[in-house]
Amino acid sequence: SAAFIGIIGGSVALVIGIPFNATTIYTLIRTKKLHNITYFLMGYICVCDLTLSSFSIPIVIIADVSKKWIFGQLFCEYFSFINNNLVGIQLQTLLLVSLNRCFLMCLPNVNQVLFSKMGLTILSMLTFILSTFVLFWPLPRLWGRYGYSPLKNSCTFLDIGDGFTAFATMMAFGFPITGIVICYSCIFIKVRNHQRNISNRLHLNELKNPHKDLNDHEAPKQEGQLKKQKKSSFNKELKMTKMMVAVIGLYILCYMPIMFTLAIDKNVKAPAMHRLGVVLVWSYGILNNIIFLRMNSLFRDAYFTQFEILRCRKYCQVTGTDIDGQSQTQSVTQAVSHQ
Repeated sequence: SAAFIGIIGGSVALVIGIPFNATTIYTLIRTKKLHNITYFLMGYICVCDLTLSSFSIPIVIIADVSKKWIFGQLFCEYFSFINNNLVGIQLQTLLLVSLNRCFLMCLPNVNQVLFSKMGLTILSMLTFILSTFVLFWPLPRLWGRYGYSPLKNSCTFLDIGDGFTAFATMMAFGFPITGIVICYSCIFIKVRNHQRNISNRLHLNELKNPHKDLNDHEAPKQEGQLKKQKKSSFNKELKMTKMMVAVIGLYILCYMPIMFTLAIDKNVKAPAMHRLGVVLVWSYGILNNIIFLRMNSLFRDAYFTQFEILRCRKYCQVTGTDIDGQSQTQSVTQAVSHQ
């Protein structure tokens, strides 16, 4: 039953996950409006998902079909290292997203320095280095061990009682999750205080001007427009923050089952539950794209525009219409109207 779950679940994740993530990455690259820090980190997550889908899942499916590991001990160790490293980088990237949203809404001046082009490059490199540093030690067998588990029919951490498994779990999962919770707690407090300040200002204005004439136009229009722009910008960032909260919540829901299974069933008495937990981890690479499409109208429009571009490319080439750069949307609209 464990092999059946792995084969079916892996096949679905493979067939859907690769084109889904590849299209998302292509959309982020091709659409200039999406060239900012948040969407860059979204793309980074999708690259990890795409690598997992194209590298890890086929190998696990082959192992489940063969009902044994056929790739040798050395590849088993490196496969486990790469697979766990991708998961670690993915969670570290979600922590970077949380830090970006937190500083953007709470400390915008710090955010401009920390998440500049140079700052983001350094943070991305540190993410990769930290995850690799934590998971490297079992390869030379200095601390911990990677290997094949016959009961799970997979290559993973082998608990040899040296404490490395607990350390890796804490650093790769516990530390980032704690940071994410702290970041969004700060955002929640900021939003609540912002709403309270707006309410207090409205109340003070009513007290200062209880008999204000409705036709009184003494207040400058520019001040009102400036307040409206600030409110609109704040609401826009708040919507993006809600989307990232949903993405992180989905990550926790997809990864918690395998974490609980590993903690409860250490002797692997229910291998089907272990494989089901792995399939849920794979499903994250599909479901997070659905959240991007559902909760972000700008990304959704750009995403489906790419399909229109592909459908109209032949027509645009015949008529000489430019479909590159900033004129993609206009060109597609013209091509569709002509068709």
